[in-house]
Amino acid sequence: MKINWFPGHMKKTLEKMQSDIKKVDGVIYVIDSRAPFSCVNPQIDKICKDKLVIYVLSKSDLSNQKITNSFINYFKSIGRNVLSLNLNHTSAKNEKNVPTRNKKKSKKEKPVKQKKNKKEKKTPKEIIDKPV
Repeated sequence: MKINWFPGHMKKTLEKMQSDIKKVDGVIYVIDSRAPFSCVNPQIDKICKDKLVIYVLSKSDLSNQKITNSFINYFKSIGRNVLSLNLNHTSAKNEKNVPTRNKKKSKKEKPVKQKKNKKEKKTPKEIIDKPV
């Protein structure tokens, strides 16, 4: 009996990509900069072979910059368009003119009330150093 390791949802998605690729001019291929070769699927590369493909190395803030640069140089050396991005949304909040998602309007947030302890908690050091 032959065991097929390739899940059906992956096969279905690749077939959909093959039919939809005719409708686009280019592809943005987002891969993890920490392990880009494990993110690249050779079947997707075959599907996109006649299209403009831009490889985006995401999570560059979490990877070693020297190693990321060596991956960028490698992709460029084999004729690929590549760039690295820090897609961390928290850093984008501080930038001006960066579009942000519209949050749904919700009820006003109430401040959390802290309970007052009758006894103040002491740190372990204070307990140990307490004179007897």
